[in-house]
Amino acid sequence: MISETKKKLKGTKTIGNYTTLYSGVPKKTGAQSSVALIIDHKWTSRITNYTFVNDPIITFRLKTNRGHITVIGVYAPEEGREEETRHLYKQLQKEIDKYNKSDSLIIYRDLNARVGNQPIPNVVGTFGEDCVNRNGQTLREFASFNDFKTANTFFRKKEIHKYTWSARGSKTIIDYIIVNRRLKNPVHDIKIFRDSDMGSDHFLVTS
Repeated sequence: MISETKKKLKGTKTIGNYTTLYSGVPKKTGAQSSVALIIDHKWTSRITNYTFVNDPIITFRLKTNRGHITVIGVYAPEEGREEETRHLYKQLQKEIDKYNKSDSLIIYRDLNARVGNQPIPNVVGTFGEDCVNRNGQTLREFASFNDFKTANTFFRKKEIHKYTWSARGSKTIIDYIIVNRRLKNPVHDIKIFRDSDMGSDHFLVTS
């Protein structure tokens, strides 16, 4: 998933061997957050449905040999934009309430939240960074309420492989892979790829 695409309107586009689902703002609105999901062609036939919720939230459901996976791509507001953050989590909760509870669920990408390393059993682990910001507290509460696991925080990494964002001499963890109970045990590792040339100050986060 790519966040902050600044792309307008909503739709799909084929680029080489990949299909892009993008959700942006109306054409006459200034380019803002917007998100996009890039899917390999070998998986596109397995997509049962997708939804452009709004410019910072997009979802799709994928059929696999072991059942269905619902993926929700999110770009949350930056720290300090409290009203926008409340609105986003309200909308995100609506999507959580609607998804099929027999599905595996993945919430991915830029939550602009620092959840810290003070543990919440099976929700937040001890391998995050020291800092918790207001967005991070909101994410901790959201994950606790829904019994979701912030997977990044459960795997010990070297400092250079822990952080998901770096710019202007600062670094932090603000991009997450968050999973529901069905995926809590199958997720065996989270990897940060610092060498991926994405033209972004965010690093690629994979599981």
